[in-house]
Amino acid sequence: MRNNQVDTLDFREVMKENGTYTQDSFYQTDHHWKVQTAFNAFKSFADVVDEKYNFQFPNKAYYTDINNYNQIIYKNSYLGSMGRKEGILYSGAEDFDFIYPKFDTNYFFYAQGNNDAITANGRFEQSVCFTSMLSDGDIYDTECDKYFTYMDGNPGFAEITNFDHPDGKKVLFIKDSLMVPVASFFSLGCSKVYMIDPRYYGGNIQDVIDQYHFDDIFVSFSPQNLTTDFFTFYSDDSLQAAH
Repeated sequence: MRNNQVDTLDFREVMKENGTYTQDSFYQTDHHWKVQTAFNAFKSFADVVDEKYNFQFPNKAYYTDINNYNQIIYKNSYLGSMGRKEGILYSGAEDFDFIYPKFDTNYFFYAQGNNDAITANGRFEQSVCFTSMLSDGDIYDTECDKYFTYMDGNPGFAEITNFDHPDGKKVLFIKDSLMVPVASFFSLGCSKVYMIDPRYYGGNIQDVIDQYHFDDIFVSFSPQNLTTDFFTFYSDDSLQAAH
């Protein structure tokens, strides 16, 4: 991508610079980073898009201050995908931290999965988040993965409307699951955030881009998703779309 002048941001390098690239930044029973780590990534991301691209993220100092958020720690309540395979006797259960705004928010959330659509509206924690996962179900239950409290996991297509910033940017994330909580927090400074997971979206992504006329498009992936199932990075068509 560098050879084709596609700008990139490596969160691993950002985390090394700010001292947060440690073993404790990630769950031990899962491949995802912790919600606190995702919040730090959101803060760094908001800084980068402002400094390099004049994104003009509204109220950035306020929205990126962790003191303006509630943090609830659910002790020994989380067993990630790898932990569920190994068993709790081997891996042990982990704490799960749920972070959401103290301040007022007003959202509408729509997600389209393989079989049905989900809608929700209200405050951030009532719409973008699915808090039933924090209280219901067994930690062994694959349908109750607490990491997917944010946006209900990986729907193929999701649309977030933030009524507090109707004149804000309209952005698209072509992403995998590590971006889910990051984009949830990032939506606080946007009018609309759209999410496409190429692994589960059956439509044509270019058609979505042509239809919605986004202000900005971000492609986000973790190393394990450098596969053709996610995004054909090495094809001429993909490089043209990335530009």
